[in-house]
Amino acid sequence: MLAAATFWAPTAAAEPVVTLESLLLRPYSEVRAQLLSGSWAPRIEELVYIPPGEPKIVPTSAMRQTYTVVDTCFTKRITPMGIYLLLAKPETVEQIGPDQFKASYGKLVPNYRPGCDPDVQQIDLGRPPF
Repeated sequence: MLAAATFWAPTAAAEPVVTLESLLLRPYSEVRAQLLSGSWAPRIEELVYIPPGEPKIVPTSAMRQTYTVVDTCFTKRITPMGIYLLLAKPETVEQIGPDQFKASYGKLVPNYRPGCDPDVQQIDLGRPPF
């Protein structure tokens, strides 16, 4: 008698759980690609950090791709889930110092946008929050 063996195998790699802290001080282009890689994606709102005394020039979309994420938070005000990403020029990060941005983690975005949800520190890109 022949018996057929059935093996279960996943069809795709598990989708990542993204923590806010894992996005910090990474290039925006990488962070954006990661956030858009799951079966669902949070709505991304880009904010730009401009140091005091610098001209307030809005960078183009192409310029922002080279920027660094210096602060972030999830927000339920944007449905199904939103994420605010505060971006800075790499030169600014170098000048101010990565440690300064790490020390101010979670404190910069609220200066730009209200509505951060501190109780949400991670999302699963394989499970929509709705």
